[in-house]
Amino acid sequence: MLPAPYFEVIITVPEELPQALRSNRRDGYCALLRAAAKAIIELARDRRFVAGTVGVLAVLHTQTQQLLCRPLRLSCRHN
Repeated sequence: MLPAPYFEVIITVPEELPQALRSNRRDGYCALLRAAAKAIIELARDRRFVAGTVGVLAVLHTQTQQLLCRPLRLSCRHN
């Protein structure tokens, strides 16, 4: 781990979403991760929060090899 400040954001999805995503995983998860990253970047620009630009690393965590859904974990670093 680099010696830089960071914080973790956990995004949970509604119960209905994983079932909808299973039919189109690639596009669905891509859209979900992009929307989450965009929201975090926009919030970080606000003076009430970070007042700067952040980098977002998004990882989709699953509970089993069957790819059962868990919350999304997004790690954000800022300068």
